[in-house]
Amino acid sequence: RNLNTATEKLQSTINNLETWCSETGFKFSPTKTKAIIFTKKRLINPIPLSIYNTNIEYVKQIRFLGMIIDSKLKWSPHIEYLKKECSQRINLLKTLSHQKWGAEKEILIKLYTALIKSKLDYGSFIYMNACTTSLKKIESIQNISLRISSGAFRTSPTISIACEAGESPLEHRRTKLALTYIARLAQNSDN
Repeated sequence: RNLNTATEKLQSTINNLETWCSETGFKFSPTKTKAIIFTKKRLINPIPLSIYNTNIEYVKQIRFLGMIIDSKLKWSPHIEYLKKECSQRINLLKTLSHQKWGAEKEILIKLYTALIKSKLDYGSFIYMNACTTSLKKIESIQNISLRISSGAFRTSPTISIACEAGESPLEHRRTKLALTYIARLAQNSDN
């Protein structure tokens, strides 16, 4: 609850890591080391942390294992990143779905699964509590992709397009992935 106490404990842990590094030969990169504070409050001056006598930079968002995490945990930067990445992949689907010489529907759906669905599924149960307007941006990516893959009209209902393509709504898929992850963790008694 107290930022000063948390910072003191963090600095103590960093100092212990430096000692461990000197004993094992491992070394952290001070330029790549960043700090982020998760809070809904507005921070004025966080207490500086240092590693190898170099101040650690505080950031408002950071990329970790392919996920862009922001300090308020709203997931807006990550969802915008997903939208940008998937729009490039949607353009590939558009190119391959030409009416005269394009690929078949099954192949386009497999391409959607490999290129876009895998991107949308990665870490989706982590950001499943983001605001609904942000999550709708991701749903539009799936709807556009499935519409292109199945060759459906723009006026076709999204639920019927997803059903025809054999895909479930993203909300259900996020819940399924979360439950699968929880079940896998529960199986491991060491965890």
